[in-house]
Amino acid sequence: MHFGRVASEHSFSRWFPGRQQSGASKLQASLKPASMSTSKLYSIDAASSATAVQNASVTGKWKKIASRSDDMKEACDIVELSWLLRKALRLLDTLEVNNSPERFETKIKAGGIMDVVERYSWSGDITEHKRRDKRRGIHRGRVSLTESGPQISVEWDDPFGGRCLDTFQVSDDNQTLTQLTEMTMQSGKTCMYRTVEPMERER
Repeated sequence: MHFGRVASEHSFSRWFPGRQQSGASKLQASLKPASMSTSKLYSIDAASSATAVQNASVTGKWKKIASRSDDMKEACDIVELSWLLRKALRLLDTLEVNNSPERFETKIKAGGIMDVVERYSWSGDITEHKRRDKRRGIHRGRVSLTESGPQISVEWDDPFGGRCLDTFQVSDDNQTLTQLTEMTMQSGKTCMYRTVEPMERER
């Protein structure tokens, strides 16, 4: 299954400043337009999972700042998301991440059908979850480790079949999570957006 191009080194580095010419940038630029079975990612086996967790300290609760994040309109447009779900997206402003030696788990909860909970094994096994756009069907995904941080790669079939990469990078002070999302549709349409989420303080 062919999904077209992914982001170039230039586009990737503009969201992660200070890392130009890094191994992560070169890795992103070298990704081939192929299925997950042939993507050049850093797969993690059980023996190295502890190192992966140490290098990717993303565990915590992160609160989105809309003014520092990119508009998701283009992403909504290419999957023709309904008006109701577009409105509901405004409620999805908190991301909980649990990164353990065994698995990588993300939770976006707003209550009801908009909740998105995903769990992926660091073994690299493919896991199925319900589609994020709330249409019938599933997506197939796995987690890998890049030099920028964990990356979830998912694919789904028609209607509006495509591929999505979510790369998570924590700031040097461990206080801000930047999530870069790249979408490539079977139709050839693509989009990319950044979500900036400082760590939520305990009340």
